[in-house]
Amino acid sequence: MSLSGGFSLWLKNDLHAGPFAFDTSFTADCKELYFDCGSVFQPHTFDFTGNAFYMPTFYGMFRAGLGFTYHFTRYYNEFSENDFLPSLRFCWCKTSFFNVNFAIGLMLKKSIIDEVNNYQLNLFKNSFFLGLRFDWNINSAFNVWCSIASVDYYDYPLLGTPFFKFGADYKFRDNVSLESTLSFKYVDMITSAVYLSECNYKTAIKVYF
Repeated sequence: MSLSGGFSLWLKNDLHAGPFAFDTSFTADCKELYFDCGSVFQPHTFDFTGNAFYMPTFYGMFRAGLGFTYHFTRYYNEFSENDFLPSLRFCWCKTSFFNVNFAIGLMLKKSIIDEVNNYQLNLFKNSFFLGLRFDWNINSAFNVWCSIASVDYYDYPLLGTPFFKFGADYKFRDNVSLESTLSFKYVDMITSAVYLSECNYKTAIKVYF
């Protein structure tokens, strides 16, 4: 299990983010059963995310199973949004040095706008999401990774807005690690001209127990 606290700085931000944020998260990794939850605090919004995955190991080479994600975001005095994401997940983990994670699933989105909430008018929208991540475990203390996904931990746009992320983790003590992540968010990459909507740098401290 682990606890982490992080600070994010937007080098370029859109209406959803920034210019800075603080987040905390908890993780419980039981090999085949995984759970995490976290929240982020920004000047104009609050987000909460929770994940639960069950992925048994097959033939000592790969893991496959089901996952579920719930996300809640609140724009103060404006609107709220709930996202529900059931998913299928796969991990190729034959070697300890390199592994690949892939996820595909549905995204069910429900929004509530404050101005019309008295009329009990809710907005519903369904979509899909994809995620692909590569990890290289250089040694027992140092790990680097990269990913491309249509959703982020605290950001769930409709399909067509990919996130490109690059990260590194360094465990400088047996139970403490330092994490750094650089993230790029592109809007309408599939349907129209490519536009860089966000660029974010995050650093975090994680404590294992």
